[in-house]
Amino acid sequence: MKRNLQRMMVWAVAAALAVGMQTAVFAADTTPVVATSTATSTISVNGQGEVLVKPDLAMVSLEVEHTASTAAEAQQKVTDGVTSILAAMQKLQIPEEDIVTSYVSVSPVYRYDDNGTRTQNGYRAYTSLQVRTNDVDHVGTVLDTGLQAGATGTSGVSFTLENPSVYYGQALREAIRTAESSAQTIANAYGKSLGDVIAVTEQSSNTSSVDKYYAEAATMNAMREDATSAGGGGSSSKIAYEDISVYASVEVVYGF
Repeated sequence: MKRNLQRMMVWAVAAALAVGMQTAVFAADTTPVVATSTATSTISVNGQGEVLVKPDLAMVSLEVEHTASTAAEAQQKVTDGVTSILAAMQKLQIPEEDIVTSYVSVSPVYRYDDNGTRTQNGYRAYTSLQVRTNDVDHVGTVLDTGLQAGATGTSGVSFTLENPSVYYGQALREAIRTAESSAQTIANAYGKSLGDVIAVTEQSSNTSSVDKYYAEAATMNAMREDATSAGGGGSSSKIAYEDISVYASVEVVYGF
């Protein structure tokens, strides 16, 4: 009897401990968790910057085109014209490596009678040269000399920058200043101070070029006659140009 009473007391104590442990676990699982927020208000703005620069590089297009009864004869006439142009450019102290052949073609020429019948009527040979020069103020001399030396036409002159990255840095800094000014205005409108920069994204960059085209045949003939009558001396054609635009754009995120 005494032994049975002791066993019952042990079981009672064990049951009480088990209930206490379950209660403690339940209490721990239901303890509320307090979340903290570190969210910060932000301002996202765009900024643009532009720098206008005088061009320091010009590309003159010179074209040589001839027709003949055979392809070889037409090509030889073009080759003679190109050789003459290269020699003339050398006299202007333009190195041969600054003269690039951009396009060459030889193709049959056809004519059509009143009935629509096609008949081959010889061959046309064509070569286009690109002459590079940093003397942008006297690019008209290059064009006149090329026309006098044997070029039969030109598709124009283009002006650009030899190293636009130098000026792009200036445009980029201007874009950042513009973005900061806009963000400051917005923050002031809310009665707050502008915070630190959180993120910056370079959105776009662009460098324009200025093209001067002389596509009309009448203009070509007049320029060629002027160059020939000048005999390589006297005043040359004046080709005006505009400033080159170097553009940058950024997106900046500020805290406030």
